[in-house]
Amino acid sequence: MALIETSPPASLWSRLVGRLERFGRRFRPRFDWIAADVTDRCNLRCTFCGTDHSGRSGTVMDRTTFQRLCGLMPLVADGACLLSCRFEPLLHPCLMDLIESIPACSRRKVAFTTSLAMPLDDETIGRLGASGIHHVNVSVESLRADVYEAIRRGGRFAGFLDNLGRLAARFAVPGAPRLRFITVVLQENVDELVSIVETCATRYGGSHHELRHVYEPLGAARRGRRLRGHARPGRYRLRPVHDR
Repeated sequence: MALIETSPPASLWSRLVGRLERFGRRFRPRFDWIAADVTDRCNLRCTFCGTDHSGRSGTVMDRTTFQRLCGLMPLVADGACLLSCRFEPLLHPCLMDLIESIPACSRRKVAFTTSLAMPLDDETIGRLGASGIHHVNVSVESLRADVYEAIRRGGRFAGFLDNLGRLAARFAVPGAPRLRFITVVLQENVDELVSIVETCATRYGGSHHELRHVYEPLGAARRGRRLRGHARPGRYRLRPVHDR
């Protein structure tokens, strides 16, 4: 009777990870993105989100799986390994432990998006600021309390602003991750898009700001269709006001 090995021995896996890391250092990135949710939950129910949250089990990525993900990080460019896709990564109870377990040579590959809706203590923000990852995207659909709480169901505007202010202050320290922003263009916020972008750049030190459609109309990007009288959805690299 022959026994079939269904999973590689630890030593074999370690050698494979080492080869991937060497491959990533020698060649240009082989993949555009890696999107790997570390949780399957969100703490908000945003009006524009199409994710079905029924039947979610609260599963989080375990350390073994995460270590295997670390082996793939050298295959993408800096900031292209996303620890979030549809869900909130800060709900993972050991997120900072996982990030701090990433080899130093791969930390810059990592980024994630957060709503900043859950309470964050200063220790977590400090560890995030010292983590060495590439950037953090913050979702901000409005800077008006009534509009924010109408769009971000379950969110508290005061708590969001408190988190954002402390995170921006920590990320202003040299060597900290970059702070980026994403805004989904909606009927409710279209009149304040310019104000949102300006405030995120000047008050909170954002380096990039991406404006997104809820759904990208077929061919809209190719035709360059614009929102009349408003900012066009797309990615914008921000500069200080005095450089304009």
